[in-house]
Amino acid sequence: MDSFDVENRPKSSTRFDPKTGSRTIPELGIPVCVHPDRIGLPLGAYASAGTPLPYLRRLWLRIRLAVSSGTRSR
Repeated sequence: MDSFDVENRPKSSTRFDPKTGSRTIPELGIPVCVHPDRIGLPLGAYASAGTPLPYLRRLWLRIRLAVSSGTRSR
């Protein structure tokens, strides 16, 4: 997943997609994160507006997710 939108809470316009394992905007298929405090990104329509996530933020997100899930690569 290269990009996604960040919202402050789940909305009726987004649904959990069991195929992808993430909350999405159904008509667009765009993933949505509803925990901005956990990933350290400001709210924004990154994927739906075509704005890429900053490289360092993506790297930091991958590291944080790996550490929190206990699957840190060596």
